[in-house]
Amino acid sequence: MAATDSKAVATTLESIARIRPAYQQLIKTFSPLMAAQAELAETFAKEEIFIPEVDAARLSQGVHVLAGTTCTPWIPQLETSARAILPLLGELIPDEVWPGKKDCMDELPGKVLAQLAEARLEGNDKIFQDVADTLDDTSAPVLFAITENILGPVLSAVAAKLGDKLSNAQWDKGHCPMCGSLPSIAYLSRKDQTSLDQLVGGGGKKHLHCSLCGNNWAHRRDACPACGNTDQKKRELFYAEDAKHERIEACNECGTYCLCIDLRECDPIPQLDAVQLGLIHLDVIAKDKKLAPIVRTTWNSIES
Repeated sequence: MAATDSKAVATTLESIARIRPAYQQLIKTFSPLMAAQAELAETFAKEEIFIPEVDAARLSQGVHVLAGTTCTPWIPQLETSARAILPLLGELIPDEVWPGKKDCMDELPGKVLAQLAEARLEGNDKIFQDVADTLDDTSAPVLFAITENILGPVLSAVAAKLGDKLSNAQWDKGHCPMCGSLPSIAYLSRKDQTSLDQLVGGGGKKHLHCSLCGNNWAHRRDACPACGNTDQKKRELFYAEDAKHERIEACNECGTYCLCIDLRECDPIPQLDAVQLGLIHLDVIAKDKKLAPIVRTTWNSIES
């Protein structure tokens, strides 16, 4: 389930288009962006790239790996990502929303991209407004979306490079141990083959998938990632009748939801960013129930 697997992205999108024909146009629209991001992440993971230290002591205190990290060492990757991603975003974002798209590439040099990347990781919204004020017709919300799409492939490569150092870290929070972002989707693990062929674990362990860097980490099945609520009287599950391995996990304590997919019912395993494009019907159900996604994405922002 590597976040950098471009073949898995293509396979997942093809499967969605086949199973749910109503989504074919949506997939055609967004697949170039998703493919480009996956290919960039694969490329960056094969190259020399700055890798931060995984500090077990800080993680034990609830501090994610990239907290306080400068993004300056990633300027080459951010510039490469921007050259590939900005034209694709220009095709997707309407002119009335982003009237300054033609000039934006020249107005976002590497140092500014690093500044925006740090602001995204730190949750510093003021920086986005400050930079937007220096640009021609590019708003702070658009700049935030641009930054996420450019930064994502870089951080996906970093997460892939960290490998076991990150996946073996002790972490029980609802936000990502790598970059601190909230999850866009959860999944239940497949059955685990042990060293003895006759012994197979039951699977079903819950993991969360980061909305920004694509990192996956284990989390309690009975806890809300957003608020930590474990009162099952305040948690509900909702399904579409034709696919009960895909579900909405709702928390009535904080009014949020997270989608979850049971990988024991999936063959082949879907790419977790791409699969969300085929779950918009669940987002519509959640919206009808007055629930808010724990993190806003392109997919769950689409109106029904």
